[in-house]
Amino acid sequence: FRNVAMLGKFFSLKFLLLVGAVVLRVGLIFYNFYFLDRPELVTPISNVKRVKEALFLQETGLSPYDGTAFHQPPIVLSIFSMPIFLNLMPVLCILLDLWVAYLLKQITLLYNQTQESKDDRIKPPPTDMANMVALLYLYLPFSWTTTAAQSTAMLDNVVLLSTLYYALQGNVLASVISLSFATYLSLFPIQFLIPLFLMFPSVNKAVITILFAGCLALFALLSFNLTNSMDWVYESYGFYLQVTDLTPNIGLFWYFFLEVFDHFRTFFCCVLQLNCFF
Repeated sequence: FRNVAMLGKFFSLKFLLLVGAVVLRVGLIFYNFYFLDRPELVTPISNVKRVKEALFLQETGLSPYDGTAFHQPPIVLSIFSMPIFLNLMPVLCILLDLWVAYLLKQITLLYNQTQESKDDRIKPPPTDMANMVALLYLYLPFSWTTTAAQSTAMLDNVVLLSTLYYALQGNVLASVISLSFATYLSLFPIQFLIPLFLMFPSVNKAVITILFAGCLALFALLSFNLTNSMDWVYESYGFYLQVTDLTPNIGLFWYFFLEVFDHFRTFFCCVLQLNCFF
């Protein structure tokens, strides 16, 4: 009877739902030709086809930033240039998606243990709340379709969620390193530095800032060693800030700058970028 009970626990509803989420993503991989270029799922930055084009330029001895395709930092390119990742890209995307679900589960568990969570609730949260959060993410249509599109944005999601996870754990060093890498990847997560100050009131803000800046400088130095150039700064961060590619996506910037007069472009570009921080 003990073995039967263990078997029943193993094949529980939660386990079957997890397997179903994985099977759903594996099945969609065979139809990824439909998702790869969908503007709802990928952007000019997160499109995996652009990563492959940059790798081709690198293999031919050219800079991956010579074309107009690739606009991510060099460390991202070095990660995807590994044969095991490049050849098993769909598998990597599924693993990253499962990692995101795991981080969401752990973040929910950690938050429910905080005093803030207890003060905000009249009664304790459901015991299965963390599992429900993870499963809701796994079955969110935008989640599994983004996996099928093999969007590189999942790497950003993992790193940013890791920042919150380590912060709730009380691990200052790991959370600051994660936040600095998230900022290195897409620049805008730098705004989460202030919430990090609030989550660690006993730690000197100058210490956190110096550690953050030091990690960011280390990533920049590593990028320079990988490319022997600082062109990647303009081609990645400059691409973010100047909005030079007006390929349609679910955002509003491409449409707004398609309509705005060139005379006012710089002004509105500054205003809209600063709007992310207020």
